[in-house]
Amino acid sequence: MAMPGVPAGGLKTAGQIDATNSSVFYAGQNGLEIAVALCSTHTAGAPAVDGNGKYLEFINECDVMKMLDRGGI
Repeated sequence: MAMPGVPAGGLKTAGQIDATNSSVFYAGQNGLEIAVALCSTHTAGAPAVDGNGKYLEFINECDVMKMLDRGGI
């Protein structure tokens, strides 16, 4: 069964997946800014990178909720 956006032979590697969300967070970015960005764009999460664009981690809405619960934002 064909699916829009999926090659005829299917996906073989993670590199073939095209991101539909261009959000990126940065090391040292304010937690409240991240929470607002996730909520306002209805995005579940996005990668965090350092000043050189090197991947650090993936921040998701659960991470934000944990920080809110701890009073960290």
